[in-house]
Amino acid sequence: MGRISDHILHVANDRETPITNLQLQKITYFVMGYMIRHNLNISIVKEDLTNSQLEAWLYGPVFPELYDEFKRFGSFPIDYDGEKDSDLNELPGLNNIIGNLIDKPPFELVENSHKRKFWKTNRDKIAHGMANPVYDFEHLSKDFV
Repeated sequence: MGRISDHILHVANDRETPITNLQLQKITYFVMGYMIRHNLNISIVKEDLTNSQLEAWLYGPVFPELYDEFKRFGSFPIDYDGEKDSDLNELPGLNNIIGNLIDKPPFELVENSHKRKFWKTNRDKIAHGMANPVYDFEHLSKDFV
């Protein structure tokens, strides 16, 4: 699991707000985008992208390893407390952004991820099951410029 997703789970647990696998996937994507857009500790984003592949799936960006780790929960809340990341915890406003994203309906997050350039560009491939295109740092950056 990446540092960002683990921290998101910590924030959700700290707020006593349940979070599903679908939410975790999208919130991780949007938090990475926020960090890129505001140039906040980009090294953590790059580290997480290096350690775990990000793919474009039918319901938006997904980290397959993270998905596999929590798929046993289905659409129910993840029963894992996460771990506070001191570097992420100190980034200005990040925990508030995470909290705001947690409060959004899951399919609003999906719809918003579908509006981003990389997913829209690959929509036909994804819809026809031809491929799950892989994001790299450049794709992610262009999604949030």
